[in-house]
Amino acid sequence: MADDTTISNDSNVVKGPWKRAKRVEPSETDIMYENIEWSEEVTESVMVPLIHNLAENGVDFKTGQFIGEIGFVMNTKRRGFNGRRYDHQQRQ
Repeated sequence: MADDTTISNDSNVVKGPWKRAKRVEPSETDIMYENIEWSEEVTESVMVPLIHNLAENGVDFKTGQFIGEIGFVMNTKRRGFNGRRYDHQQRQ
């Protein structure tokens, strides 16, 4: 990438103003993946009993609207747990 003049206009290369990329240590990414996995497990342990309880009480969970709403609730919970550790747009 020493000479950017050889790149054609129809290529998929993004030219940005940045001088260097941020270096992230492997230990940082390992911790982040562990935290994400933990939030996935907690969300699953909360949502599965909730869905079963709703089904036992007669809620029709086969509709597209319910599936969309449960998906939103699940993602909100998951991001809420992750947002405590990482900056996320839903926490603003």
